[in-house]
Amino acid sequence: MFRRYGIMALLVIVPLWCYCEDSVRVIFNYNEGILKDVVVEGRVKEKRWLGVSFYPATFKDAMKEGYHLVQEINKGSFRAEFLIDNNILERYSSSYEIALWDKKVPCKNEDSYWCKTRGYTLEGLAFYQMGYFNTTWREK
Repeated sequence: MFRRYGIMALLVIVPLWCYCEDSVRVIFNYNEGILKDVVVEGRVKEKRWLGVSFYPATFKDAMKEGYHLVQEINKGSFRAEFLIDNNILERYSSSYEIALWDKKVPCKNEDSYWCKTRGYTLEGLAFYQMGYFNTTWREK
């Protein structure tokens, strides 16, 4: 009898505490064809770092010419919302990158632009999405 119910209990309990992969969903919210915000939501198995970057139509150096946002994501379910104002849209309206990183570490290469401006680097890519925008972002 225990054998029958014990196995059933094990099968019911295990999925409640064990999730083995990070899951991420990206949502772009528009108002009358103009991007208003970017929402990144999901579930992570441990603390992560979320990076969201926007780029102009033409650029030579992604680090120097991009608009970069970084946010700490704690273990469990998360929802991060990035409001996009017209000043950002006017300059950075061509492409984007969204990445989830394992850890934030002190810089090893002090010569890099990112380290000079941020003082840290992100390591261990867990999720990555990039794309191009094909709609007008600017207010009419």
